[in-house]
Amino acid sequence: MKKLILSLLALLATTFVAEAYTPRTLDDIPNVNVADARCFTSNPDGILSAAAVDSIDRMLYSLREDRTAEVAVVAVGSIGSEEVFEFSHSLFQKWGIGEKERNNGLLMILVLDQREIRFITGYGVEGILPDALCRRIQAQYMLPSFREEDWDAGMVAGVAAVCEVLRGSELYLGSADDEEFTLTDAIGIFTSMGGFWLLMFVVIWLSQPKCKCCGKRKLRKIHSRVVERTADVDIIENLYVCRKCGTTQLRMSQRLRNQGPTNIGGGFGGFGGGFGGGGSFGGGFGGGFSGGGGAGSRF
Repeated sequence: MKKLILSLLALLATTFVAEAYTPRTLDDIPNVNVADARCFTSNPDGILSAAAVDSIDRMLYSLREDRTAEVAVVAVGSIGSEEVFEFSHSLFQKWGIGEKERNNGLLMILVLDQREIRFITGYGVEGILPDALCRRIQAQYMLPSFREEDWDAGMVAGVAAVCEVLRGSELYLGSADDEEFTLTDAIGIFTSMGGFWLLMFVVIWLSQPKCKCCGKRKLRKIHSRVVERTADVDIIENLYVCRKCGTTQLRMSQRLRNQGPTNIGGGFGGFGGGFGGGGSFGGGFGGGFSGGGGAGSRF
């Protein structure tokens, strides 16, 4: 009976989402990059907050400026009865995401009523982002937040993870036997082997911040940016993802010039502010083409 009730509640929730949004066609999805070359997030139904959109746009603008890749993000409530894969592939081709000569485009699309996140890759990034890796990023960085209906955290974490991969950085993707290292484990190693360096290891491990959701010391920094500069100090906003429960958290730190970062507080509520200075200027993607690679996951 309990399972039946839960199933009915899930069905009602899905029906509510489907009824809450007008189905979008390809022509209904605005290509925001045409109007402003600094914008990469199409959010016609207001699913993502303005702060999350700004954080995503900043990461993707930097990615295109260094010619690593062109990435478009779309969040919509419904595309009607269309298959997400077919719709996404058609949208990629219509916008021409990626440079024409390099085909280094990527489309990340979230469709709420079908509860699916999908990546469509251009030919030029399929080697860096094979289908299996796309699916692992979705499972590790996006789905935990999406299941809690935290669209902002899931999309920001997913975009940050993709940016790390496209820039050639090693990305933690978890493993089936990844267990939490406990204080008891550390003491056991120390008493059996002894030594100053093991003691230092324990001290460093204990200094690592805990996840506010699960309490584990599994936070991994996946993105950071300077939000304020003074004469002697940079104020830095850091985005962390918990490798245990998958939630994302923002924390602030400060960095003295020519020195490393220093933590200046706990969690920081909300994402960063808008682009500073200057007006909008036209853009548009570079005419890239997709061969149909990528992956999708349901939540």
